[in-house]
Amino acid sequence: LGWTVYQTGTAAMSGAVFGGLCAYGILHYYEQKIHGGALSFRRFPLFKQPSKPLIRRFLVEGGLVSIYSGLLIFFQLIDSFFVKNALEVYGLSEYGAKIAKGVYDRGQPLVQLGLVIATALSATFLPALTRHLTNRIYRQFLQTAKIYLRLTTALALAASLGLALLLPYINYALFKDYAGNAALVLFVFSIAFTAVIQAYQSIAQSKNSFRPSLKGAGWGLLIKGLTTSFLTGLLGTAGASLSTLLGLGVTLWYFVRIETKELNAFWKERHFGRKLMFSLLCMTVVLLLYYGVLNIVFGPVTHRSTAFFVSVIGVGIGASVFIYAVIRLRLFTVREWLMLPFGKKILRLNKKIKK
Repeated sequence: LGWTVYQTGTAAMSGAVFGGLCAYGILHYYEQKIHGGALSFRRFPLFKQPSKPLIRRFLVEGGLVSIYSGLLIFFQLIDSFFVKNALEVYGLSEYGAKIAKGVYDRGQPLVQLGLVIATALSATFLPALTRHLTNRIYRQFLQTAKIYLRLTTALALAASLGLALLLPYINYALFKDYAGNAALVLFVFSIAFTAVIQAYQSIAQSKNSFRPSLKGAGWGLLIKGLTTSFLTGLLGTAGASLSTLLGLGVTLWYFVRIETKELNAFWKERHFGRKLMFSLLCMTVVLLLYYGVLNIVFGPVTHRSTAFFVSVIGVGIGASVFIYAVIRLRLFTVREWLMLPFGKKILRLNKKIKK
């Protein structure tokens, strides 16, 4: 339309407003259908002074949810201060550093998309965890928390690895070049770290444990801030991605360290870790074979539309192989499958295949 990049960006960002209004409309419709308007704003005294304990809970608990939902955005804020200057130290010109930083920022929307599942699982499990603790059913709480961690870890690792393997084609489909592949491949593994961190944080919050969660985020941000300039100056944008993984790794390590051995044992129970690694290996091998066949038969991809279709087919192949391996190895119990979106349909499909 002949707009400037700023006008185009403004129009693109306005999609968030319209998307939010659409989401509100859907939720309002179902609230009316389920509760008959009992949760309408009209029924709440908006201008009444809330109690101090409620304000404190709102700030502490709401603040923690905000921090961990936007943890990668805080990391991106640190990048905005340090990465461009560090890239000049790495040897790029000022203009080249700006371009490289823009390429590096391509990873953010991809990672945020991958974290949608983790956020949905958090919203599903947090009320159940809190209810079990309120009713003092610790055994049920522990079992539910382990299920939460198993589902989150498996889905987040599969999403990270699948995205990393398909990233060259996704990069070309979205931006018409292969620039920054190494940095972006590293960066997408932050999906796995962030998703598992969110799971541990939700479990801690359900136990009304807030200070350790703040410390965990603080340690992660500190490590990210201390290592970004050094690693970026040494390795370029790949170093910036590595500093993000280091910061998230420290936060995750902190949560694992403060949790009980019983909870952390989820990785070893029923050989979960070994089965998950084998399932991921199966997916990796099949996707690499898919890559090889494409390169031999069709050669390198030169059109964005082709790269897009190759990516979509790759997602379907990778997801199918992973789900098949997970079912065959019995990585999840029937109860765990039923907690997943489309889990019931996958189980039905599996029964039909066996017949």
